[in-house]
Amino acid sequence: MAKMAKAPQKRKWIGCIAAALIGIMALTPILDTVLDSLYVGALDESGHRYFEQALERSLYTYAVVRGINGIISVVQGTAVAAAPAGIGLSVAAGEILDPVNDLVERFSWILLIATVALGIQKLLMDVGLWFGFSYLLPVSMIFIIIGIWRTTPWGVRAKALGYRLVLIAVVIRFGVPVMALASDKVYLLFLEQPYTEATHSLAEINHQIKEGSLGPSDASPGGDPSSWWERLETWFNGSDGLEKIKERLALLQEKIEGYAEHTIKLAAIFLLQTVVIPLAVFWGVLRIVGIRSVNPWSSRSPSM
Repeated sequence: MAKMAKAPQKRKWIGCIAAALIGIMALTPILDTVLDSLYVGALDESGHRYFEQALERSLYTYAVVRGINGIISVVQGTAVAAAPAGIGLSVAAGEILDPVNDLVERFSWILLIATVALGIQKLLMDVGLWFGFSYLLPVSMIFIIIGIWRTTPWGVRAKALGYRLVLIAVVIRFGVPVMALASDKVYLLFLEQPYTEATHSLAEINHQIKEGSLGPSDASPGGDPSSWWERLETWFNGSDGLEKIKERLALLQEKIEGYAEHTIKLAAIFLLQTVVIPLAVFWGVLRIVGIRSVNPWSSRSPSM
């Protein structure tokens, strides 16, 4: 009988010592050192690298997409300059380019949302690395130790709270790195090639539109400053210069259609990578925690 009475007491001491050691390791760099020696260190590095690369991609994409604004201003100015020979050119340029300006403006908002989401996730990761184990884990160990020695209902609830805090600490510590790893894997497997093709195509379209400027030098060959009156007369009478501008406007409309297609594709890629996938992973983690957070020592069965 004495041995049977000593067995629960021994288990309590073992549980308390283990909880105390875990709490002390969490308060000191020991636990971080142990985790760094495992795959956790590589997971954290992968998370930081993912956020840095994703932010670089968002800034580069923003520069590429916004680069058309300056080109559009030049083209619109050229069309307006041709107004003495036909006001319809400026109207046609506006009909072609105004939707692109609206699309670029909306894409800028989408990219801003994606960049802010990346910044928040990166900040949450930095906070989670410190708060999850360095603060929340020791607190949970205190509740577990209290629950081990207190057999009252309050003690049982304290121990259950301690176990739940352990799960929350694990989610805070590893949730964002896992989300970053999942987003990075999905990007490398499915999104990298569409992203590269879309950004390359947009940069090429920018270059083609810029090289195919509708400037007066294209409208009238020669470039002799003394022939400015002849060039002006050509513009006014609507001869070869206007025909070239009309051809360029038709080419511009074709390029703009491709520009819109690639911009929409990039918007979908960034929303999927920075919003949809992280939310899906976070939802999955919460579901797992919800299933495993049931207190096994409770006499009540979980409600279905």
